[in-house]
Amino acid sequence: MKLTIPEKAIQIFENWSQTIVTIHDISHDLVFFLPTNRLRHSHQFCSAVKNTVLNKNCLKFEIDQLRNEIIHYPEGRTHICHAGLVECVYPVLEKGKLKWVFFAGPKFPTNKIIVDKKLKSSKAIDITKKWNLKKNQLKDQFELDSIMEGLRQLAARIQIWHQEFLKSNSSIKVNRSRKDVLLHFLNQNYKRQIYLSDLAKNLNISDSRAAHVTKEILGETFIAILQNIRLRCACSLLQNTDLKIEQIAVESGFQDVSYFYKVFQIKFKTSPGKFRKLSN
Repeated sequence: MKLTIPEKAIQIFENWSQTIVTIHDISHDLVFFLPTNRLRHSHQFCSAVKNTVLNKNCLKFEIDQLRNEIIHYPEGRTHICHAGLVECVYPVLEKGKLKWVFFAGPKFPTNKIIVDKKLKSSKAIDITKKWNLKKNQLKDQFELDSIMEGLRQLAARIQIWHQEFLKSNSSIKVNRSRKDVLLHFLNQNYKRQIYLSDLAKNLNISDSRAAHVTKEILGETFIAILQNIRLRCACSLLQNTDLKIEQIAVESGFQDVSYFYKVFQIKFKTSPGKFRKLSN
């Protein structure tokens, strides 16, 4: 498949820097501009951590902490995350509000580098140590600074291309773009406690209009779609991990474990425990 210019530029940067680029699309307007895999962390190191209960550490940092802090670093920042990995992070702001967050990494640190922030280590560091390969280790401060500057330049070019894309695709149908936004929002946030009002805010419409749009475009109510996404996540964790069922409920976005058992039974006509045994 032929690569778009933005995606090709990202891949060239990745090859040069030996990192993976991820973009948090806060404004939800990249979903039909870049491949969806660009909008979530897919590196093997990150996946190894996020496939465990330590995923909550990542979500708390990336969503609750980083997004509040990064606006104070308009030139970007470097940090060492709770898993002991180095990342370069660059914010894109629009009218003073966070629009996108660019990540380049991860790299393994050395004692030759200085970062802007170092998080308290978690048990995730035991997982990432197993992957500590020399080719992923930073050589010195110059290499880290070079990656950070390269990420700034890449982000600037993506912004220009995105503006050109919007101008040349001004006739994109509202239904198509909103469907992408709906699915992206739900898939990015289903693990959190979200409401129809949160979706409405992202679409910049009223709650009642958001409910109507969701039903019209996706064929189901907001709650039904959100619940199905959470149940699919739970099924995957039941089949592919040894996590306790209570942990799986929370990891899938269900705050009430007893409610999780109830809706799972209704949906699949069996309990989560029996589902796991049948799957194995």
